[in-house]
Amino acid sequence: MADKQGQPWVESRRSQRIVVRLALLIYGTHDDGTPFQEESFTISVNANGALLMMSSPVKIRQKLLLTNPATEEEAQCEVAFLGPKRGGKSEVGVEFVAPAQKFWRMNFPPVDWKPAPRKKQ
Repeated sequence: MADKQGQPWVESRRSQRIVVRLALLIYGTHDDGTPFQEESFTISVNANGALLMMSSPVKIRQKLLLTNPATEEEAQCEVAFLGPKRGGKSEVGVEFVAPAQKFWRMNFPPVDWKPAPRKKQ
C-alpha cells in the first residue's frame, strides 16, 4: 500500500496487539437516537482499544461504551475503523476516549518487541 504521495504506508501503533477473544457488552445509539445493546467479542486488543465484531451498524467517530462482563468495568471508546463483514457482523476498530490500559487486565509488550527466533532442534 502507498499513501497519497506514493510513499509506502507503514502502520504505526502506540501499543502491541494481542489476538484474543474476549466477551463484551457494547452500548451505543442508532442514527435515530434509539439506544442499542449488543453482546459481542474482541478479535484483538491493545492498550489503546480493540478490534471487535459487531452486528449493529456504526459510523467512524461514533461513541460507544464497552463493558467487560467478567469485571463489570466500563470504558468509553470511539469507532476508528470499519472493516469487512463476516457472518452478519462487521469488524470495528475502537479507540479508548480516555486512557484505559487496565481495562483488558493484560500487560502489553513494548512497541519494539519482537519474538525471539526459534532454535532448530
